[in-house]
Parts: sequence; structure tokens; C-alpha cells
Amino acid sequence: MHTGGTLEKDLYALRGYCLHLSFSRTEPQEQAGLTPGASAFTGIRLLFCGAKGSAGIPLRPLQDAYAYTHLSSPFPEEPDPAVCSGLRRMPDGTLACSYETSFVLRDSALAEEGLTLLLEVPETAPALSVTLTCEGTLLLSETLCGPGRRAFIVPLTGICPELTDYLAQSRKLFGLLLTEFDRVCARYGIPWYLICGGLIGVMRDGRLLPWDDDIDIAVTRSGYERLKEAAGVEWDGQAFRLLTPEDYGENVFLDYMTRFLYMGETSPGDLFDRADAPAVPEIHFRFGLDIHILDNAADSRLVHLLQTKRIQLLYALALGHRPGFEKTSHPEYSRAVLLAVRLLRAIGRRIPLARLLGWYSKAAQKNAPGRYVYLSNAYYRAIPFRFETDWFGTPTAFDDDGLRLLLPADAERYLRSMYGDYRRYPPLKDRQPSHRPGGEGRKLSEERYNKA
Repeated sequence: MHTGGTLEKDLYALRGYCLHLSFSRTEPQEQAGLTPGASAFTGIRLLFCGAKGSAGIPLRPLQDAYAYTHLSSPFPEEPDPAVCSGLRRMPDGTLACSYETSFVLRDSALAEEGLTLLLEVPETAPALSVTLTCEGTLLLSETLCGPGRRAFIVPLTGICPELTDYLAQSRKLFGLLLTEFDRVCARYGIPWYLICGGLIGVMRDGRLLPWDDDIDIAVTRSGYERLKEAAGVEWDGQAFRLLTPEDYGENVFLDYMTRFLYMGETSPGDLFDRADAPAVPEIHFRFGLDIHILDNAADSRLVHLLQTKRIQLLYALALGHRPGFEKTSHPEYSRAVLLAVRLLRAIGRRIPLARLLGWYSKAAQKNAPGRYVYLSNAYYRAIPFRFETDWFGTPTAFDDDGLRLLLPADAERYLRSMYGDYRRYPPLKDRQPSHRPGGEGRKLSEERYNKA
């Protein structure tokens, strides 16, 4: 699997290097003979920025609208304001920087070759200090005195070491989990399928997403029942543990999701906030696979809609048994929905969780085998999605640097049904792990615990 330097290369080849170039005067305006507030700065020219091997290579159109392979001059298109600020086109076709310039590079050679930066200082520019940062790490701090061209070669190794270390550990633990899960499923004849973001990475980039710390897999309902039986034989809970919704603790609801956890090692990532699961502290700071169940869906769209709305209603009632729900913000809910959820939680708190889970299980399995299936225990917004049964069928094996992954028989149609144009890259802000402390996708578990 991809680890270490390879992971760092993969991460930034896909996510992009977020660079910030800034200039400031080395002397006050008064000493330079300028009126306070006036500026004689006409712009530093950016003649090239990218990996050295990219010089002279035409800019290729990218599927990724949020990053460039490299910036150079002449540049065939205007910089995209969504990812570039402070760059403007000059009459001669070159690019001029302002005092504050930001851009994103996505060049696979940057991790190995470093960043080559070629600047041209105009005669009218005062003496300036220049700084270059990447992901908050200072890479360059120099003074530009006098006109002319200046070239810098800056290594891009060790950027965000905490992030790359965390992702390397995540990838190692997921390797252990997927290998063990696949071993047991093969032994008991249980087909399984990589889905969601992991499958997007394989289908679009030929590998798991390098920033992902959340792997989702699916099994059929019959496969899920066999998996629970196998768990009692194969896993003792010391190294690996299968955690069903009934196992999160007495009257503790943490989704309908079943998870397969690695218990042999802790990690900075927290799959569950401690405020959410006070009854089962041993599952904190563990990595796990999210196991989705493929249940039979109704052929009628209306019947399927009513069925999944009922399951979502049961989900809202079960939230009455989620500790810490009130202490967190929920931007995924509108104000009206949040008010309705609070009312349903108040009702659901009076209903034993075991009864709610029983109602859910009965509602999820009411259909006979047919043309469609759905993920009955998925995140509540994904429950209404319906897929053709044939899209799963016999899984296709895929090798990700020695790790065996199983894909749906028609992964393309499944992904397009669920995500639309899944080959478009997400915004940069979304290219980060969701369970890493400090990540945008999740509140710090320690912070939430302290507020509980």
C-alpha cells in the first residue's frame, strides 16, 4: 500500500499544493520618499512556477478545476479566481503578482523535484522581502534588491508532517482491516464491495483516495447475517471486533451502521466522539470499516420513497438515544428540520432503543428480491438511493499496491447513480480526512468531550 514518501506524493498530486506568495517593503514608505498610503509597486512577474521538469510543457486541461499542473508564462488561460488570487495578466502575456498571491499546484513531480520559482523584478519595484509558504509551512524568505530575474528551487518534502503521518498510519490500519475482512469473507463465501469515496478513488485515480480515512464497504443482507455468525468464530474482540448497532452500549445510538474495528492499536483519529459513546470507551481512537447492508428495494418508486422515509423517521427517533447530540452544531440540517428532529428525539427518548432498532430491521427487510437494492443502514441522506441489483452481482477484484479490493460488477453505473459526475474533483476544502482531529469534517473529539 502507499505509505511514507509515496503517500505524500500521492496526496499532493491529487489534493494540490496550496501556495501563498507574499511581498513586503524592506523599508517604511517615508524612508523610500513615498507619500503614506501610496504605492510605486507595479508587480513582480511570475515567469515560471512548478516542477523543473514541467518547464516548456504546455498546460494540459485538467479534470480537476481546483488546481494547475504548473503556472508559467505564457499562460494559455486566465488564472481561475477560484484557486488563484493576486495574479493578473500583463500586456506582454506574463503574469504579475500582487503583494499577496495564492495559487494551487497539482504536479506529480513536485514531491520529487521540488518547486522551481522564477521571478522578474521590475525596475520600478522597491526593495522587497519575499516569503513563500505551503500548507502553513515557511519554505522561502528572501530579500529582492534591484531589478532582474531571480530563481529559487524549494524542496517540498515534509509539508504538513502531522497530516502525512496520520494518513500513513490510517492506510496501514486500513490495510490490516481490509486484508482480515477479505480473508474471513472468502472463507465463508461472503461477497463484499468497495463503495463510496474509496470506490471513487479506484475508478477515477486507480487507487484509494490518499486523503481518505473513512472506508465504506457493502454486503448483501444474507452476507451480513453470515458475517455476524463468522465474527463469533473468527474474532475474539482483542485484535478485531465487529460492532453492530446493538453493541454501542446500553441505550446508545450511533447510527444503524455496523463497523469492523481494529483493536490492536490506537490512532489520533476518532471514529466516535467520546461524548457520543460514553458506554463503550474501548472503541475510541480506533480505525474501522463502515459496513453497509444491501437490502432489497421495492420496484415502485412511491413505495420505496415511503419505506425509506419511514426508516429516516426511525433514525430521527433513535437520535433520542445519542448522547451529546445537543452539544454539537448540525449544519447538515436546516432550521426547520432541526426543530423537527428535536421533537422526534424527545419522543424517541421515551421508546427503548432495542425496540426502535427492531422496527428499523423489520422496515428495512420488508421487500422480496427484485430489480433494485438500497443501502438500508447508510447515512440517513443516502438511504433513499436505489440501485439495480445487477450493478453489484459478482464483484471484480482490484489490486491497490498489493491490497485486494472488490468492486461492484458495474461500478461506473453505481457511482453515477449516487454521485453524478463523480470524476470531478471535490473542492480543496473537502480533500482532507474526516476523522482526523482538527479536520473540517469533524469537531475535535477532545473539545466535544470537555463540553459534555
